[in-house]
Amino acid sequence: HQTIYQTVYQKNVTQQPSLPKTNQPFYIQQSYSRDYYYKTCMAGHEQPITSVETMARNIANQLVCSELNPIKEPVGVSVIVDLNKLHQTTDFGRLLSEDLISELQRKNMAVIDIRTQTFMLINDKGEFYLSRNTNNLRKEYKIGYVLVGTYSVGDYSTSVNARIVDVSNGLVVATAHASIPTGIISDLLYNSSQS
Repeated sequence: HQTIYQTVYQKNVTQQPSLPKTNQPFYIQQSYSRDYYYKTCMAGHEQPITSVETMARNIANQLVCSELNPIKEPVGVSVIVDLNKLHQTTDFGRLLSEDLISELQRKNMAVIDIRTQTFMLINDKGEFYLSRNTNNLRKEYKIGYVLVGTYSVGDYSTSVNARIVDVSNGLVVATAHASIPTGIISDLLYNSSQS
């Protein structure tokens, strides 16, 4: 029964390139359709990474295509940190996190910006709603997931690993990896900050 069903299913896939149906038996969904779905989802989205923006787009595509189940609860995005110093980042990590907020929201994920204040600060320098001053931030956010990530700087390329984690149990529900030539982002790697 299993072999016959897989043969029929594979014929349907080759005849009509569509995503596997969710009413397929569980063993087929878990083995065949996960890889098929990822490859189909990523088709046409793989492009050379020549900027922080294209890296963020590539990572967001991978995260959406690799998620175990559709992520329906809000996602908080943490800053991408140095792999060797998990409480330290640079302008590169901050800029990549900013771009990931945009890219994930464009992919219909509910993204929470955890730096929003409970009020808008207006002074002679402008109008401000984002802050890193913990006294001005909301005391609680209703998020189900957090995007976390690390980068590792090499002589020729800088690698980024990102994942979306379920805050209730630490389960990694989506992953991504990308590399960018270090020369493109070298200016962004010098200005660091610690938490």
